[in-house]
Amino acid sequence: MSRELRNAILAHVRPGDAVLDVGAGMAAYHGELLRRIGGAGRLVLLDAHQPYLDRSPVAGAKNVARMQGTAQELLPRLQERYDAVLAIDFIEHLTRPDALAVIAQLRRLGKIVVLFVPEGNHPQDKDYFNLGADHWQTHRSTWQAEDLVKLGFSVDRWPEFHAGAAGKDPGALWAVWDAETDWTRR
Repeated sequence: MSRELRNAILAHVRPGDAVLDVGAGMAAYHGELLRRIGGAGRLVLLDAHQPYLDRSPVAGAKNVARMQGTAQELLPRLQERYDAVLAIDFIEHLTRPDALAVIAQLRRLGKIVVLFVPEGNHPQDKDYFNLGADHWQTHRSTWQAEDLVKLGFSVDRWPEFHAGAAGKDPGALWAVWDAETDWTRR
């Protein structure tokens, strides 16, 4: 993960925050995120694949909770509001209808929701960590900036983020929804 992405994530998190990371995986940013929220904060990692949760760099930390299950199954059951909800490289793994339902749940639960998603078509069907999660790593939907803007997110394009050999891969979208400034609720 790039330093640019870590910094962008951390910019939306304050000391003492309660943070929910959906599709958390084994994210390299978890350690820095935990340091940012400090001992008064709380980090909840939600992922469908238990081996990813087990290998999170903060798996045993005292103010980290882990929830194993799908976002579609678990999010509707949650009642706690979070200062920040993260879904980094996650919604593209869902069908569009499932992704839209999950995004609605993220907005219900979070004061701020941060999405990071490949822009456009970015096929993937393999678990590059070799942890038996090919099913969970498959991309099932594609996203453009306009899709997220219509949902009330402010969106920045990162055209070089996923650039592969000869720049053939699409870029990425950084999208932030803030409950206080959401024009779609008016």
